[in-house]
Amino acid sequence: MNVDGSGTPVTFTLDPGTQVAYRVYALVLTIHSTGMDLGTPADFQNFGAVGAALTNGIRIFTTRGNPAVNVELFPTPVKRLSGFYRYTTWPDSGPQISGQTDGVAAGTDVVRITLSWPTNDPLELRSRSTDKLTVRIADNLTSLALFEAHAIGTQLAVI
Repeated sequence: MNVDGSGTPVTFTLDPGTQVAYRVYALVLTIHSTGMDLGTPADFQNFGAVGAALTNGIRIFTTRGNPAVNVELFPTPVKRLSGFYRYTTWPDSGPQISGQTDGVAAGTDVVRITLSWPTNDPLELRSRSTDKLTVRIADNLTSLALFEAHAIGTQLAVI
């Protein structure tokens, strides 16, 4: 997902369609970047090798209901790495966030952000509905070595 969404936002969507439904337990974001050194709190005020805060940010939201309504996971678009940690929720009340940084080499780090839903209350994306999970990028992220999003869960066949 290291794309240029600065002119036209780029959207990545998990949409169950008509044949399956999904139970999503986690969304794992991985950001790998040269020129990103996460050794001090100030390093989290940028967005990796972009070298500054993003202008428009990254939105992560679910779409539910009829008519379709977007429900944002964060109250504002995430523009800094610290934004992922800033908008956490209380235990057992929705998506939880945890992070991990790995020093790959001097000036090259990886950060993994896991947004998780309780196993007894996962994010349900129903078949034949408007239900979706979306990551929308509205900035130029081509300077990142890697930006990935992986949904972890169960796929259910719909008869």
